[in-house]
Amino acid sequence: MWRAATAALVDALPDNWSRYDDPVAVAINAADRTGSFTGIGVDLGELTVGDSTRLVLRKVYTGSPAEAAGLRPGDAIASVDGRDVRFWLPGDLASVIRGPAGTTVSLVVDRPGEPAPLTFEVVRGTVEFPVVTSGMLPEQVGYVALYTFFLDDAYRRFYERYQELLDAGATALVLDLRDNEGGWLREALLLVDEFLDIRPVWQEVHRGEAGTVYTRNRRASDLPLVVIVNSRTISAGETVAAVLQAEGRAVIVGEPTAGKGTTTPFYPLGDGGEVVLAHSDIRPMNGKRIEGVGVFPDVLAPDLRGSALVAASGSGVRPGHVVELVVDGVVVASTVAGVDGFDLVGVIGGGPYVPAGPAPHLGSDPALVVAFEEAKRLREAAAER
Repeated sequence: MWRAATAALVDALPDNWSRYDDPVAVAINAADRTGSFTGIGVDLGELTVGDSTRLVLRKVYTGSPAEAAGLRPGDAIASVDGRDVRFWLPGDLASVIRGPAGTTVSLVVDRPGEPAPLTFEVVRGTVEFPVVTSGMLPEQVGYVALYTFFLDDAYRRFYERYQELLDAGATALVLDLRDNEGGWLREALLLVDEFLDIRPVWQEVHRGEAGTVYTRNRRASDLPLVVIVNSRTISAGETVAAVLQAEGRAVIVGEPTAGKGTTTPFYPLGDGGEVVLAHSDIRPMNGKRIEGVGVFPDVLAPDLRGSALVAASGSGVRPGHVVELVVDGVVVASTVAGVDGFDLVGVIGGGPYVPAGPAPHLGSDPALVVAFEEAKRLREAAAER
């Protein structure tokens, strides 16, 4: 009762980010921030089609128990170990899917295009997140992908890979922040500090008062820099991109970002849970807001890795007629219209999802190709100055 009341009070606050996390959610979040966890290797999301909202597998990680069992992005979870979970919250569902390595969880899912539910027995295991990956692209263009700022050594992990590329002769850099889940702003500042000399870089505005954050590096790198973002780049990841764009230090390539430009400190509670509260609005020195807007790339390039969910609903079709959802000439979903209309859910692409790698490969990543060409253009322009 007390937890429900606390959650209701926090949910009533007029922002998008304040929340109450119960002890189970706190434990899950803490495990995620170590770079590994025990579970099946999926990310959950809510997908609304028509008047209904379902919990679906937004990502299935490569090499995970879920991939081995045959689960796919777009699968809508109906039950876990015999319990109907169709109306559960994502955090509650994650808590029952996870468990000790070696144990088995039974999932029943509704899969787009399948006439009947499918059942999967998945043996839980340890799932490792590729926190940072790197490699050398052709023509001495370095590549580093950073998935999180939540680790206390996130910047150190980036820097080690970055330095390896410099030692190998990199003459430009692509920094991939697609799917970066945000994290500690102190780690984000250290990364920004690598590329910007001493200056104010952003303000944190709270109740009309602004505090200014500065870089401290007297010998910042002048390496030509391109940053890739997507719609899942959020929070501290967006701050890095916004600041480097505002200061004219990097070209931003990709998709508009998630739009979380608010600091959200958390406060532990006696029950083992915590309250997360929206606090300060983060704004680069050009004054542009991130909150609710996101970072708009200098060069648009869609993220076509892995799979994407698409949905459509409507009415006006005669009951009994077949309705198809077609994307680029391919039928990705079909259904029979009923008296109340139709709902369609389909999956574009396919295969497991790798958040930040595992290694740069231009042929399978159009956004990376665009970033690569931009990096070469910046390098050529720098050589002419």
